[in-house]
Amino acid sequence: FIAAQRPDVLIANSLEVQKRIQKYYRRSSTVIYPPIRQPKKKPNLSTPKEYYLCFSRLAKQKNIDLAIQACNEMKRKLVIVGDGGEKQYLESLAGENVTFLGRVSDEMLAKIFSKAKAMIYPSIQEDFGMAPVEVLSYGVPIIGAYSGGVKEVVKEGKNGFFFKEISVESIKSALKRFEKS
Repeated sequence: FIAAQRPDVLIANSLEVQKRIQKYYRRSSTVIYPPIRQPKKKPNLSTPKEYYLCFSRLAKQKNIDLAIQACNEMKRKLVIVGDGGEKQYLESLAGENVTFLGRVSDEMLAKIFSKAKAMIYPSIQEDFGMAPVEVLSYGVPIIGAYSGGVKEVVKEGKNGFFFKEISVESIKSALKRFEKS
């Protein structure tokens, strides 16, 4: 707390972080959003959509296990891009409908994004959430937890859908709402 009083200016990467700075340090701050890679060429939105996508570091707080369980139960194809300490555990949960691609090149990412129906983003209390913004720049909607910085970029019913509870049932409900739209 004392060290946080010394700087002349505090910078936050989202409104979520700005609220935390105010709460814990009792200081105002300026929001400067992080830079996001944009597609080099305009995405082809007419490409047939084949699967749902998780694009994330494979860590416990990202809750990818819930997305896998929801897609397993609904028999929906899910492609997971990313790597991390939870990979082996997540692979043990995956049914035949789930594919792990690990880390991929930027060129490959563009191809993966072009075939995604939507990105499932069950991560909670993200400071900003750069992955959803990057995916949105390719025209892929987000089905995400109503938590953290992602609330600043996803507009319910326009470019995605939220689920309020961090649970398999809540994700399934959001997927159903998305599919009806």
